[in-house]
This record gives sequence, C-alpha cells and structure tokens, in this order.
Amino acid sequence: MKKLFLVFTTLCIVAANAEIQIIESKGNLESKYSIDCIGIKDLSNKNTPADIFPGITKCLNTSDYQKAGKLYFAALAYGRFDAYRVKDQTAHQAIPVLRMNYLGNLNETDTNEFQLALKKVNGDLNTICSSLKVLGKPDYYPNYMIQHGMGAFLGNQSKSALVDDFDSDKAWEDVLNNFVKCTK
Repeated sequence: MKKLFLVFTTLCIVAANAEIQIIESKGNLESKYSIDCIGIKDLSNKNTPADIFPGITKCLNTSDYQKAGKLYFAALAYGRFDAYRVKDQTAHQAIPVLRMNYLGNLNETDTNEFQLALKKVNGDLNTICSSLKVLGKPDYYPNYMIQHGMGAFLGNQSKSALVDDFDSDKAWEDVLNNFVKCTK
C-alpha cells in the first residue's frame, strides 16, 4: 500500500509541475467571415458556425438576445449539416467547443435572458424555419471543423475529409425537419 501511495504521490507532483502545451492545427475553428450582431436574413450561406458564434457574442454584449437566439439556431443547424458531411467523428466536437468558447463565460443575467430568447425562438419555429430555408444549405468547405478533428493532427485523412457520395439536399432536409423540427 505504501508503494502505491508513493507512486500516486510522485505522479501527482510530476503532473502538477508539468507544463501544459496547447497544440492546434492550422484552421482549427477558424472564422474567415466573422459577423457582427446581424439578423439571420443578413447571413450568407458562406458563413460557418465559426463565423456566426462571434456574432452571437456581439449580440449578447449589446443585450440583443433575440438576434443572438436566431443566430444560435442558424449556427447549430449549419454545424449539424457539417457534422453529417465531415468523416472524422472527432471533428464534430467543433460545435460544442465553439459554444463553450463563446458562451461559456456569460454572466447570470445574460444567461437567463439568452435562455428566454432561445425559448421564444423555439416557440416560433415558423420564423426560424422560414429564415433557414431562405438562407439555404451551407455553401462552404467545413475546414473549421475538419481541422478540429484528430485526423488533422495525425495526418491520416483519406483523399477527402468529406463523406463519400454525400447528398447535400437530403442532409439539409434532414437538418430542417429532424434537427430544427420545421414542418414541411
């Protein structure tokens, strides 16, 4: 028992004194067209979730919770679409990490107001669904997500990081109907 305790104590001391190094691949969660606090109608289908999340934060900073809520739904819808088309399952964690990076430090007031706005947006799905249908499916290469996955670090990506024979129309329809819960 003493040996086990000594080994555990030694490991704890080594771990406590270890230098933590964060390594990111180039393009990981990269925003190319960061947006301001805009209405969903002003989004482009070239905006990735990595572009949209900074806009959500800007809306929250100006207490525009309704715009933040609508942008949040758009970011999640586009993130779901990207998860369908990116092969590397580990890359799909890009959306929760973006959420944590941009929304993880909200104060209590902003958190409560944002949650109320999300409930309101969710209660009026017709509006968000109409906006997403007009916006259309994503029209960009999901590099922000691909570079977030382990495949980007290990260099074991096949000739394409995207799912073979991906049906983008079917995937977008699935996002709208089964993820966002739009009615047909």
